[in-house]
This record gives sequence, structure tokens and C-alpha cells, in this order.
Amino acid sequence: MADPKYTWSPPEHPERTLAVPDTLPEDAWGDHVKLPEPTPVWATLHYPGLGDLRLPVFAIRRSDVAVLVQTGWQGVRQEAWVPRDGVTVRQLKARQSDRRRTDLPAGEGHRERGRT
Repeated sequence: MADPKYTWSPPEHPERTLAVPDTLPEDAWGDHVKLPEPTPVWATLHYPGLGDLRLPVFAIRRSDVAVLVQTGWQGVRQEAWVPRDGVTVRQLKARQSDRRRTDLPAGEGHRERGRT
């Protein structure tokens, strides 16, 4: 029989506050349109307590003066309106169709070691 004074309880962890980027007020957005698909861009976002961070994000709406970008922070999707002059387009690297290493000769690599 278990001793009642020694009982297990889950550990308590303090909730961490999620950093939320500053966004432009609604009257500063201008007339905006939705982009046909999310566009990869670099944008400067200001996080209170962290400062300005230049991050790889995706633009989803734009106007002549501002861009709505999506980013992720600790697994949470966030959106923020940022000035358009702080946004530049970036290129995604093409994905390789074959995940095998191409820099090794055939029959080499960790899977081939030890085989005779």
C-alpha cells in the first residue's frame, strides 16, 4: 500500500508571456488588397522588450504604405502590419527532389559502411 504522505503531482511551470510584435494602427494601413498567395519577404518587426528584429516572414496583404505579414513565434502564428519600406522580397531555396547526398560517390555514405 502506498504511503499517503508521498504522493506524486505534476510539476508547476509558470506561464511564459508570448512576445507579440507591434503593428501599425488601422488608419495607417491604407487601401489594401489580398495577395493571391503568401509571398516570402524579409520584414523588420518591433517586439517590445526585444527591439527590432529582421525576420523571414510571409506577406499576405499589401497597400502603398503597409504590408500585413505572418510570422511564427514559439509555434504560434502571428500577424502584424509593418511599414512597406521595411519589407523586401526574398527567394526560397528550391527543394531537392532526391534527399540522397550527391557529393559522395555511389556506394559511399553511412548506410553503405560495414557492408562487404
